[in-house]
Amino acid sequence: MQIIELIYAEARAEARLLMYAATLIGLANAAILAVANAAARDATSVSLRFVLLFVLAAVLFRLSANYLYRETAYLVENTLDRIKLRFTDKILQADLLTLETLGPTEIYDGLIDNATTLAAVSAQLARLLQLTVVVIFGSLYLALLSLQALLLVTIVAVLGIFLVRARLGEIKSTLRAANRARVGFLDKFTDLVEGFKELKLSRRRRDELRADITQTVAEIHDISVNANVLFAEKYIFGRLHFFAMLATLVFIFPAYDPAGVSQHPQIVAAFIFAYGPLNGLLAGLPTITRANIALENLVALEQRLDQSLPADVEVEVEVDPWEGSFTGLELDGVCFTYDDDESGFIVGPLDLRIEPGELVFIVGGNGSGKSTLLRLIAGLYTPTAGSIRVGGQGLTRENLQAYRELISVIFADFHLFRQLYGLGEVSAEDVRVALDKLQLSHKTAFVDGRFSTLALSTGQRKRLAMVVALLDDRPIYAFDEWAAEQDHVFRRYFYEELLLELKARGKTLIVVSHDDRYFHLADRLIKLDRGSLQ
Repeated sequence: MQIIELIYAEARAEARLLMYAATLIGLANAAILAVANAAARDATSVSLRFVLLFVLAAVLFRLSANYLYRETAYLVENTLDRIKLRFTDKILQADLLTLETLGPTEIYDGLIDNATTLAAVSAQLARLLQLTVVVIFGSLYLALLSLQALLLVTIVAVLGIFLVRARLGEIKSTLRAANRARVGFLDKFTDLVEGFKELKLSRRRRDELRADITQTVAEIHDISVNANVLFAEKYIFGRLHFFAMLATLVFIFPAYDPAGVSQHPQIVAAFIFAYGPLNGLLAGLPTITRANIALENLVALEQRLDQSLPADVEVEVEVDPWEGSFTGLELDGVCFTYDDDESGFIVGPLDLRIEPGELVFIVGGNGSGKSTLLRLIAGLYTPTAGSIRVGGQGLTRENLQAYRELISVIFADFHLFRQLYGLGEVSAEDVRVALDKLQLSHKTAFVDGRFSTLALSTGQRKRLAMVVALLDDRPIYAFDEWAAEQDHVFRRYFYEELLLELKARGKTLIVVSHDDRYFHLADRLIKLDRGSLQ
């Protein structure tokens, strides 16, 4: 899909108005040229009629051009707004496994960087529309002066267009390679920032990453230089193409049509006026081409998201058979396998029941499937076999979200939001009490509905996540190695006080843990080994 096709598809009515404005610009340009030629033929006196017509045409051009450029900017931004919101909806509707497969780098680059590239194209689009219509009306005026002249210019123009299109594929492939290299650089730079501590501890690791970044930078450099050279060659060829058309009129046309020599100056003036602005279009060609490549990337990313969505994305009627209460969870022959896992690792089959108010520890070695089981229990992974029932009700698309609303989870790779999304009107006093309880009041505060800072240690961030979970107050709590980054005081507090306090309040607790010194506190241990229950 090209950028112009996108604009027309997203906002057909507005796009038609832009075409009308561009048509008025073309008419105004043709009128200015016609009045100027008519006045030049009778230069012995100044005609007030020609002056008024010239001024009116100039005013029409000014008003139409202002409308075209302003409304094109609005249209491009409105189109991008719809695309961003559509992506937001599709990401929210996608399954967790798809987003984990895509990864944040591809999503960020695919949406944000490409959308930024598209946002910069509005002025070039307006100029493209304007110049296209100017050329059309200029050609019509040239036809009025001499059909033979228009025929000669058209022949040379068509030959030039074929030569230009022959190089277009090379330019597009170069820009696609630049996009792939940019994503690779973003991946490596993310490693540089997020792995800063690890890099400080190993000179060899640091040097190898820097060498990798250096190689990627050099690759981007070579590709970018090649792309700019190709664009420059295209621009230079475009100017030479214009010179060739001008030379055809100046040197060949008089011999081809001796009868039209009397109008030769007007014909040359009409050609320069109509085709001269193509220089501006050629200068903007890199922006248009980059926008088309960015659009291709956006479409490809959207298609990958679409593949993870069910055919009927919208659930017609969401139901809540549990009405906010938890009456037991049962896994019956549940299996899960990762599509891209070449090792053939499978979690399951699992037969498991968790009772309301039960404190369950999930234990096992690294890679045993504990986190995968937690995602299955949370309703974030869909079993590849078997079924999950809650209170005797099987999970379906209609009731899945209602089940998810029963559980608060702090994953090992949890994310903190600065705002308390989804908690409604939360009392600042309740937040303060929870912050005091987890000894975070001296590190962050709740001001104007937001935490004042999230710049905390990993252990403190986990405690802040616990604050949010406690405020959410759901029937089921699940924690994935929550105590792993806590000091011995908070580790003991978590197991010996907080968990027992929540259990006393009737909460169901599912805890992934390696802390065998606290296993005796559990009502039951669920042990996993290589994806199977032991």
